[in-house]
Amino acid sequence: MTVRIIRTLTTVIVLVVTLMAGALFALQNTTPVPLDLLLVQLPERTMAVWLLLALVIGVLLGLLGGSLMLLRQRGQLASLRRQKQRLAVEVDRLRKVGLTESE
Repeated sequence: MTVRIIRTLTTVIVLVVTLMAGALFALQNTTPVPLDLLLVQLPERTMAVWLLLALVIGVLLGLLGGSLMLLRQRGQLASLRRQKQRLAVEVDRLRKVGLTESE
């Protein structure tokens, strides 16, 4: 019970400190900055907007990559479970054959 409270309290504190640091950063960096990619030049926005956009894109790409890995692992797990079931049936069949031959 106390571990859960400490974990929740720590999460809330980290979240509040992160939000305060982000707000302070956004307030301190109000100068518009153009973003020039190789083929596209985006309009001027504050540095905080560009960094927030980069963070959101990174989080989304990370979630996508993690989801793809999870789906692949679930497929492998299902395949291994089917293989285990087939092998268990084979072992049972071989045990029955061994018992009937020894009698």
